[in-house]
Amino acid sequence: DLFLGKYNAPDARESYQEALRLAPNNPRALLGMAQVLAFEGKPESTPALRAALKANPALAPAQVQLGQVYLDAEEYDSAAAAAARATASAPTRSSPSSSWSWRRLPPC
Repeated sequence: DLFLGKYNAPDARESYQEALRLAPNNPRALLGMAQVLAFEGKPESTPALRAALKANPALAPAQVQLGQVYLDAEEYDSAAAAAARATASAPTRSSPSSSWSWRRLPPC
């Protein structure tokens, strides 16, 4: 993420390849590789994105990126479905379950 933020796709690719060598089914590493491929404009980005979602269907950033793929292809129903899955799997900031601080409160 940091490398792509600096438009450094080669280092990002190398970093994710190393992560995938160590953990081939790591959903975040698979998503990172999909993002590198998308950044480079490569069609292999969609299969890599699907691999990330196969490893973790609730990975909200992958659902968001899949929604963008569908939008680009003008597949609006599929894009809406991906957005709904992303929303359902991403905790909201106002949700108590999204913060660990409520678990550290002393009992009443």
